[in-house]
Amino acid sequence: RLAWAAARPLLSSVLRDESRGLLAHLGALRSVAFLSREDLAAPLTRGLFLEMRRIASGLRPRPHGNLAIELNAALAEGLELAAANRETAQVARLCGQHLVLAVAPADGYPSHSETGSDGDSMAMLNSLRLRYLAPPPLDDTLDAEALRAYSSVLALLLRLRFAQGMLSDIQKMPIFGFCQHRRRLAGAHRLPLPLAHLARCADLLRAELTHFLGCVEWYLRVDVIQASA
Repeated sequence: RLAWAAARPLLSSVLRDESRGLLAHLGALRSVAFLSREDLAAPLTRGLFLEMRRIASGLRPRPHGNLAIELNAALAEGLELAAANRETAQVARLCGQHLVLAVAPADGYPSHSETGSDGDSMAMLNSLRLRYLAPPPLDDTLDAEALRAYSSVLALLLRLRFAQGMLSDIQKMPIFGFCQHRRRLAGAHRLPLPLAHLARCADLLRAELTHFLGCVEWYLRVDVIQASA
């Protein structure tokens, strides 16, 4: 009983301390891994998806080191925005001190010497790694195995976000421009009926796929991640 009474304040501090406890560090790591804060994640996803589009269009991928620098700069931009908010200032401080993004070689992700057309832009997400340098003794909990799991969750959520973004970009294609409501009303008399029907069906399919991906992300975020965390 004496030992428990003596150790209890220390254990409580290790677990619950608002600035150094395990729960605080887990919250900071999960805010990035689970993309739970849009203001924090937006610069990172924007820079990452730009590189993925470059690879998908056939351009050479950037060297891993250069890409990691750019992604960490984008993450720092998001952390700066989060730091201005009282609710997320603590998360931003912990991420800024302990969290680093790394890009490691992965199967299917082309190297800088290869052309982007030879690889899959989605495979780039397999190379994304979260590095969280937690202080002792928390590093025994947030170890390499745990960070691999968080990196896998991040990659899965990024795949869904990227697919939704690509579906949104499809709207810029000429055939979908015809299908936008105002343009369709203004130019219906000029469009051949088969083309108008094809454009409408294609746009409906795009909207249904976007809705489906949004539902999948919601399910993973709420019914899987939040329920498990």
